[in-house]
Amino acid sequence: RPEVYQRLVLWVSAAGGGQRAAGEEFGRKSTEVTGELRAQYAGLLRRAVAGVAAAGPSLHQALRQVAAKPPGAAFKRQKKELKAHQQGGYGSDAYGGGDEFEPDAAPEESEEAASRDELDNCVGPILQHVDTVVKGLRRVVPQRRALVGVLRGLWDSLGADALKFVEEDLRQRSSWRLRLMATGAVDKISTAIVGAIRDALGHDVKEKDFEPPMPVRKLTDFIEGTASDSVSVF
Repeated sequence: RPEVYQRLVLWVSAAGGGQRAAGEEFGRKSTEVTGELRAQYAGLLRRAVAGVAAAGPSLHQALRQVAAKPPGAAFKRQKKELKAHQQGGYGSDAYGGGDEFEPDAAPEESEEAASRDELDNCVGPILQHVDTVVKGLRRVVPQRRALVGVLRGLWDSLGADALKFVEEDLRQRSSWRLRLMATGAVDKISTAIVGAIRDALGHDVKEKDFEPPMPVRKLTDFIEGTASDSVSVF
């Protein structure tokens, strides 16, 4: 703060050498100290982010597990469970009557619902970890900006996981479905972290606090660019 700076300059000048010389020397020293403190803070922040990320589930591994299953596996499983349920006679009363059921959903709607379930199963444990991290940080980190720094670092790490998966998928099988799954997972994670940042900072929040980290921006640009290329083919 300017007033603190001026007061320190006066203190230094009182030791001899005059105010101008004291101001120049103090300016050089304060720049050095500030640089050292920023480097130390950045190192501590990286360690904190690495620890938080390692303590939770891997988005990259979760997406690979989805990739190992054939497309529509969740939808086929739901149909199999429904068929077994119906053959078991559930829903019939002692007089041969049956419960009233809602009409079966259209196949497209069922497949869409199965895809949503697949995405929820993939990203659910990660969202739970993010929520745990947020609650833990709010208890032990009183400095709100430090808390936001860890959250943004975790956001960056999870985005890098998704981007790595998409790049691997493009080289191996080029599956549009899996790329959309990765993007959907990052969207849900981004929404959760942005909400946590807003809650932590309140009225002090700035627009830059909501800017997606580089891996998330790269993933978004890549998906949008690929979609444009796909449309142009037709």
